[in-house]
Amino acid sequence: MLAFVESLNAEFFKIAPSWVTLPKKALFRLNRDTRFSADKSPYKTELGARFGTAQGPAAESSGFYVSISPKGVGVGAGRYMADTPQLAALRARIAKDHRAFRRLVEERAVTKALGALQGERLVRVPKPFPAEHPAADLLRLKQAYFLVTLTLA
Repeated sequence: MLAFVESLNAEFFKIAPSWVTLPKKALFRLNRDTRFSADKSPYKTELGARFGTAQGPAAESSGFYVSISPKGVGVGAGRYMADTPQLAALRARIAKDHRAFRRLVEERAVTKALGALQGERLVRVPKPFPAEHPAADLLRLKQAYFLVTLTLA
């Protein structure tokens, strides 16, 4: 997996040089947290790695994600965990230029390859944005990412 992460780093460097990650920092741990789970199996069934501007799998930045499991290869990109100031900045940017953001996330090539934009959403539009904002559906996002599993068949 470390060799795979190193080869991905070389490719990511071509498109996002600041997102190159130290291979050992990119990897997710293999053991599971079983404290609150009915499934007490100690290990995950997939190997995963994250690439972003901040180091480490729990780092709060946008980035790329890849996982390998018996089900296939998972590929993702976007913002999964954002703290309050980062989320406020993202929403302000969406509110300012929602048409460009919508064009980007709904582009045919993107949705064909990665599916629809995913992520947890709020029930209501957050303050200070009006409920009738033309991008109300986007402003309710708490996460914004694409994730697809490429099956091995």
